[in-house]
Amino acid sequence: MCGRVGPYLHDGSAATLNAAIGAHSAVTSVVTLDATQLQQVVAYLQQIGSLETTAPAPNVGPSVSLSAPANNAVFIVPATVNIAANASDSDGTLSKVEFFNGPTKLGEDVTAPYTSSWTIVTTGTYTLTAVATDNSGATTTSAAVTITVNPPPPNVPPSVSLSAPANNATFAAPAIVNIAANASDSDGTVSKVEFFSGTTKLGEDATIPYGYSWTNVTTGTYTLRAVATDNGGATTNSASVTITVSAAVSCALPLGWVSANIGSPALVGSVCQNGGVWTVAGGGADIWGVSDQFRFAYQSANVGSNATIIARVTSVQATEYWAKSGVMFRNGTNANARFVMVVHYPNNEVSFQWRTSTGGSANWNGTRVGGTASIKWVRLSKTGNSYTAYYSTAAGVPTSGQWVQIGSAVNVTLNNPKAGLAVTARNNALLNTSTFTGVSVSSP
Repeated sequence: MCGRVGPYLHDGSAATLNAAIGAHSAVTSVVTLDATQLQQVVAYLQQIGSLETTAPAPNVGPSVSLSAPANNAVFIVPATVNIAANASDSDGTLSKVEFFNGPTKLGEDVTAPYTSSWTIVTTGTYTLTAVATDNSGATTTSAAVTITVNPPPPNVPPSVSLSAPANNATFAAPAIVNIAANASDSDGTVSKVEFFSGTTKLGEDATIPYGYSWTNVTTGTYTLRAVATDNGGATTNSASVTITVSAAVSCALPLGWVSANIGSPALVGSVCQNGGVWTVAGGGADIWGVSDQFRFAYQSANVGSNATIIARVTSVQATEYWAKSGVMFRNGTNANARFVMVVHYPNNEVSFQWRTSTGGSANWNGTRVGGTASIKWVRLSKTGNSYTAYYSTAAGVPTSGQWVQIGSAVNVTLNNPKAGLAVTARNNALLNTSTFTGVSVSSP
């Protein structure tokens, strides 16, 4: 091969063909290449021919799918719809995931998990999608999900009925009439229960048990009803109940007897004795724990070391399941005083209860007995500091063989023992009106 005299075409310093050609442009004369030089030129040309130009791979778009809500899901307005998507990018990273209702953008999220919360206040059918964008700007739209938002169902009014007093019940003026109602709401809550005599509102109660104590009721015939209101504002009237309040009767207590509220109950009670029938209305939280609230009708004089009190409990008003009426020996009239009592409950059971120390916790024998008969005699006997409780279902005054002992005798020291009748409502909103006959206190 021959050429112009000048620098050799390729001495290994040119990295590219253009560089080699540039170097060759300086050649000014034709030269003849020897075999070695020619071999070098061929090798370089082969080297250049083996180079390949590789085009960059095309960007792969992201993948995205909605994971919530489910397709055809149904909501009630106003609805909060939590939208969630699964998204990934095989050859890069995700920049964001946007959420749409039709063409309207609802929100976006730039970090996993990809979510958005949408509050809907209008009924209708909505089509949701998610759009994922990767780091190269490619976008992918998820399959659509359809949801339906329906109006709320119509409000169902509450139900209400009067549970007390009984229809055609009679009272003596000035009467205390405890009104009670059962109320519920199938699709919400009961906001309040109002109590009426005719069109005159007597009062209301916003918590279970729903009740109102109507006091100082004068003579006449009254029509009572309850009106329940639910959280949606719907109201329902109960069936009416008619009561009659008759003229007042003499309520003078026997000589030597007095009555008082113990422990300051919310409602002031009363005691009436007429023709041997004792009517005791007592409020208060309970006769229990370390302090009591009740109405106490008792002999003002202390009883002796040996004494017995007897009474026939003819009725106990169910102001609460464990409302109490019965006979009691009590160490004075302080709320936390020591006592011993035979308790009669509205369910016709009886039990034996006591407090052995001033301000101490009350206790009982752990047994309730005699629940089958509706009228019971109760008896409490003391011999020194030993007290024994009894009950009887005899029709008349029980004989010695007709008394049933309630548990074992207990020892309680009462330095100032008062004997009498005790009544508590176990419900601060109501008065438990209980009746007794055959009341006697003997202290030989």
